[in-house]
Amino acid sequence: VYTHLTSKKHILTHQIIHLRFFALKNYIFNFNKQKELNWVSLSKLDELPQPKVIHDFINEYL
Repeated sequence: VYTHLTSKKHILTHQIIHLRFFALKNYIFNFNKQKELNWVSLSKLDELPQPKVIHDFINEYL
C-alpha cells in the first residue's frame, strides 16, 4: 500500500524529468541482503551528492 506524496518536474539543459514520490506503508527492507545499498542517517545525508530535486524533496518531507 502506498500514498502519493508529490509530483515534480526537474528541468535540465538536455532533458525534462517528471518524478513522482510515494510513501510506502508497512514496507520492510533488509539492507543486509542488498550489497549495493547502504543505510545513511539523515544527519549524514547532506554530506553525500544528490540531485537538487531529491534534496528539495527530502528537505520538504523529512
